[in-house]
Amino acid sequence: AETTATPALRAPVASPERATGLRHAAALAPWDTRYATELGRSLLARAFTGADPSRRALDLAEARATFERAARMAPEDGELQALLARTLAALFAADPNAVSSARIRAGFDRAIALEPRNANVLELAAQGYLEMGLTADARAVALRCAGLFPDFALPMADLGVAALLEGRAQAAADTLTLAFRRNWHGEESAAMAAKSNYVAALREMRLGEVLSKEKRR
Repeated sequence: AETTATPALRAPVASPERATGLRHAAALAPWDTRYATELGRSLLARAFTGADPSRRALDLAEARATFERAARMAPEDGELQALLARTLAALFAADPNAVSSARIRAGFDRAIALEPRNANVLELAAQGYLEMGLTADARAVALRCAGLFPDFALPMADLGVAALLEGRAQAAADTLTLAFRRNWHGEESAAMAAKSNYVAALREMRLGEVLSKEKRR
Protein backbone atom coordinates (compact mmCIF):
# COMPACT_ATOMS: atom_id res chain seq x y z
CA ALA A 1 0.00 0.00 0.00
CA GLU A 2 2.78 2.42 0.89
CA THR A 3 4.62 1.63 -2.32
CA THR A 4 1.45 2.37 -4.28
CA ALA A 5 0.62 5.54 -2.35
CA THR A 6 4.07 7.15 -2.47
CA PRO A 7 4.14 8.09 -6.18
CA ALA A 8 0.46 9.03 -6.05
CA LEU A 9 1.14 11.55 -3.30
CA ARG A 10 3.74 13.24 -5.52
CA ALA A 11 1.09 13.93 -8.18
CA PRO A 12 -1.00 17.15 -8.14
CA VAL A 13 -3.72 16.98 -5.50
CA ALA A 14 -6.64 17.00 -7.95
CA SER A 15 -5.06 14.74 -10.56
CA PRO A 16 -6.61 11.40 -11.66
CA GLU A 17 -3.22 9.73 -11.04
CA ARG A 18 -3.27 10.73 -7.39
CA ALA A 19 -6.83 9.50 -6.87
CA THR A 20 -6.19 6.22 -8.67
CA GLY A 21 -3.05 5.43 -6.67
CA LEU A 22 -4.62 6.32 -3.34
CA ARG A 23 -7.76 4.37 -4.17
CA HIS A 24 -5.58 1.31 -4.77
CA ALA A 25 -3.59 1.88 -1.57
CA ALA A 26 -6.80 2.26 0.45
CA ALA A 27 -8.08 -1.02 -0.97
CA LEU A 28 -4.83 -2.80 -0.07
CA ALA A 29 -4.84 -1.47 3.52
CA PRO A 30 -8.45 -0.63 4.38
CA TRP A 31 -7.60 -0.44 8.10
CA ASP A 32 -5.20 2.49 7.53
CA THR A 33 -7.14 5.76 7.49
CA ARG A 34 -4.23 7.72 5.99
CA TYR A 35 -4.86 6.45 2.49
CA ALA A 36 -8.61 6.95 2.69
CA THR A 37 -8.17 10.45 4.09
CA GLU A 38 -5.77 11.51 1.34
CA LEU A 39 -8.01 9.91 -1.29
CA GLY A 40 -10.93 11.92 0.07
CA ARG A 41 -8.88 15.13 -0.04
CA SER A 42 -7.95 14.43 -3.65
CA LEU A 43 -11.56 13.78 -4.66
CA LEU A 44 -12.74 16.89 -2.82
CA ALA A 45 -10.10 19.05 -4.51
CA ARG A 46 -11.07 17.65 -7.90
CA ALA A 47 -14.75 18.34 -7.21
CA PHE A 48 -13.95 21.96 -6.37
CA THR A 49 -11.74 22.57 -9.40
CA GLY A 50 -13.44 20.52 -12.10
CA ALA A 51 -15.72 22.12 -14.69
CA ASP A 52 -17.94 19.08 -15.35
CA PRO A 53 -21.00 19.09 -13.02
CA SER A 54 -21.60 15.35 -13.45
CA ARG A 55 -17.96 14.59 -12.62
CA ARG A 56 -18.21 16.88 -9.57
CA ALA A 57 -21.25 14.97 -8.31
CA LEU A 58 -19.45 11.64 -8.68
CA ASP A 59 -16.32 12.94 -6.92
CA LEU A 60 -18.34 14.35 -4.03
CA ALA A 61 -20.27 11.10 -3.64
CA GLU A 62 -17.06 9.05 -3.56
CA ALA A 63 -15.39 11.54 -1.20
CA ARG A 64 -18.36 11.27 1.15
CA ALA A 65 -18.24 7.47 1.20
CA THR A 66 -14.47 7.51 1.67
CA PHE A 67 -14.53 9.98 4.54
CA GLU A 68 -17.45 8.19 6.21
CA ARG A 69 -15.52 4.90 6.23
CA ALA A 70 -12.41 6.59 7.60
CA ALA A 71 -14.36 8.58 10.20
CA ARG A 72 -15.92 5.40 11.56
CA MET A 73 -12.41 4.01 12.12
CA ALA A 74 -11.04 7.24 13.62
CA PRO A 75 -13.94 8.96 15.41
CA GLU A 76 -11.58 11.13 17.47
CA ASP A 77 -9.81 12.63 14.44
CA GLY A 78 -11.19 16.17 14.33
CA GLU A 79 -9.78 17.07 10.92
CA LEU A 80 -11.25 13.94 9.39
CA GLN A 81 -14.64 14.79 10.88
CA ALA A 82 -14.31 18.31 9.44
CA LEU A 83 -13.43 16.96 5.99
CA LEU A 84 -16.55 14.79 6.04
CA ALA A 85 -18.72 17.73 7.10
CA ARG A 86 -17.11 19.92 4.41
CA THR A 87 -18.01 17.32 1.77
CA LEU A 88 -21.57 17.19 3.05
CA ALA A 89 -21.72 21.00 2.88
CA ALA A 90 -20.75 20.88 -0.79
CA LEU A 91 -23.47 18.27 -1.41
CA PHE A 92 -25.99 20.46 0.45
CA ALA A 93 -25.05 23.48 -1.67
CA ALA A 94 -25.77 21.46 -4.82
CA ASP A 95 -28.97 19.92 -3.44
CA PRO A 96 -30.37 20.91 -0.01
CA ASN A 97 -32.34 17.65 0.05
CA ALA A 98 -29.17 15.56 -0.20
CA VAL A 99 -28.24 16.02 3.47
CA SER A 100 -29.66 17.97 6.40
CA SER A 101 -28.01 21.19 7.53
CA ALA A 102 -28.35 19.94 11.12
CA ARG A 103 -26.11 16.97 10.36
CA ILE A 104 -23.49 19.21 8.80
CA ARG A 105 -23.56 21.63 11.71
CA ALA A 106 -23.21 18.72 14.15
CA GLY A 107 -20.22 17.46 12.18
CA PHE A 108 -18.44 20.80 12.29
CA ASP A 109 -19.28 21.26 15.98
CA ARG A 110 -17.80 17.85 16.80
CA ALA A 111 -14.69 18.51 14.73
CA ILE A 112 -14.07 21.84 16.47
CA ALA A 113 -14.71 20.29 19.88
CA LEU A 114 -12.11 17.61 19.12
CA GLU A 115 -9.49 20.02 17.77
CA PRO A 116 -10.43 23.56 18.83
CA ARG A 117 -7.07 25.07 17.88
CA ASN A 118 -6.61 23.37 14.51
CA ALA A 119 -6.62 26.04 11.77
CA ASN A 120 -7.50 23.47 9.09
CA VAL A 121 -10.57 22.35 11.03
CA LEU A 122 -11.74 25.92 11.55
CA GLU A 123 -11.17 26.82 7.90
CA LEU A 124 -13.05 23.76 6.66
CA ALA A 125 -15.99 24.77 8.84
CA ALA A 126 -15.94 28.44 7.82
CA GLN A 127 -15.77 27.64 4.12
CA GLY A 128 -18.41 24.94 4.39
CA TYR A 129 -20.81 27.37 6.03
CA LEU A 130 -20.04 29.97 3.34
CA GLU A 131 -20.88 27.50 0.58
CA MET A 132 -24.15 26.76 2.34
CA GLY A 133 -24.92 30.48 2.60
CA LEU A 134 -24.80 30.44 6.41
CA THR A 135 -22.82 33.64 6.77
CA ALA A 136 -23.39 34.13 10.50
CA ASP A 137 -22.01 30.66 11.27
CA ALA A 138 -19.10 31.22 8.90
CA ARG A 139 -18.30 34.55 10.52
CA ALA A 140 -18.26 33.08 14.02
CA VAL A 141 -15.79 30.35 13.05
CA ALA A 142 -13.63 32.70 10.95
CA LEU A 143 -13.40 35.19 13.82
CA ARG A 144 -12.30 32.39 16.13
CA CYS A 145 -9.64 31.32 13.64
CA ALA A 146 -8.46 34.90 13.13
CA GLY A 147 -8.16 35.35 16.89
CA LEU A 148 -6.06 32.20 17.25
CA PHE A 149 -3.92 32.87 14.17
CA PRO A 150 -3.75 36.65 13.67
CA ASP A 151 -1.24 36.45 10.81
CA PHE A 152 -3.27 33.93 8.79
CA ALA A 153 -4.92 35.42 5.69
CA LEU A 154 -7.63 32.81 5.10
CA PRO A 155 -9.99 33.65 7.99
CA MET A 156 -9.90 37.32 7.00
CA ALA A 157 -10.72 36.32 3.43
CA ASP A 158 -13.64 34.27 4.77
CA LEU A 159 -14.93 37.31 6.65
CA GLY A 160 -14.69 39.32 3.45
CA VAL A 161 -16.70 36.73 1.53
CA ALA A 162 -19.34 36.67 4.26
CA ALA A 163 -19.70 40.45 4.01
CA LEU A 164 -19.93 40.26 0.22
CA LEU A 165 -22.65 37.60 0.38
CA GLU A 166 -24.58 39.83 2.77
CA GLY A 167 -24.39 42.77 0.35
CA ARG A 168 -21.92 44.77 2.45
CA ALA A 169 -19.49 45.61 -0.33
CA GLN A 170 -17.47 48.25 1.54
CA ALA A 171 -16.93 45.95 4.51
CA ALA A 172 -15.95 43.14 2.14
CA ALA A 173 -13.38 45.30 0.35
CA ASP A 174 -11.91 46.57 3.62
CA THR A 175 -11.65 43.09 5.13
CA LEU A 176 -10.14 41.57 1.99
CA THR A 177 -7.56 44.37 1.98
CA LEU A 178 -6.53 43.24 5.46
CA ALA A 179 -6.31 39.65 4.22
CA PHE A 180 -3.87 40.64 1.47
CA ARG A 181 -1.48 41.94 4.14
CA ARG A 182 -1.37 38.59 5.92
CA ASN A 183 0.27 35.23 5.28
CA TRP A 184 -1.49 32.83 2.90
CA HIS A 185 0.80 29.94 3.89
CA GLY A 186 0.99 28.65 0.33
CA GLU A 187 -2.77 28.80 -0.34
CA GLU A 188 -2.31 30.41 -3.76
CA SER A 189 -5.72 29.42 -5.10
CA ALA A 190 -7.36 31.02 -2.06
CA ALA A 191 -5.34 34.19 -2.62
CA MET A 192 -6.50 34.33 -6.26
CA ALA A 193 -10.11 33.79 -5.17
CA ALA A 194 -9.75 36.63 -2.66
CA LYS A 195 -8.57 38.95 -5.44
CA SER A 196 -11.61 38.03 -7.51
CA ASN A 197 -13.87 38.70 -4.53
CA TYR A 198 -12.16 42.04 -3.96
CA VAL A 199 -12.86 43.04 -7.57
CA ALA A 200 -16.48 41.94 -7.11
CA ALA A 201 -16.76 44.10 -3.98
CA LEU A 202 -15.39 47.13 -5.83
CA ARG A 203 -17.86 46.50 -8.66
CA GLU A 204 -20.74 46.38 -6.17
CA MET A 205 -19.55 49.62 -4.58
CA ARG A 206 -19.42 51.38 -7.96
CA LEU A 207 -22.88 50.07 -8.83
CA GLY A 208 -24.16 51.38 -5.50
CA GLU A 209 -22.68 54.80 -6.23
CA VAL A 210 -24.31 54.90 -9.66
CA LEU A 211 -27.70 53.92 -8.26
CA SER A 212 -27.35 56.52 -5.50
CA LYS A 213 -26.63 59.24 -8.06
CA GLU A 214 -29.61 58.17 -10.16
CA LYS A 215 -31.90 58.46 -7.13
CA ARG A 216 -30.67 62.00 -6.42
CA ARG A 217 -31.52 63.17 -9.95
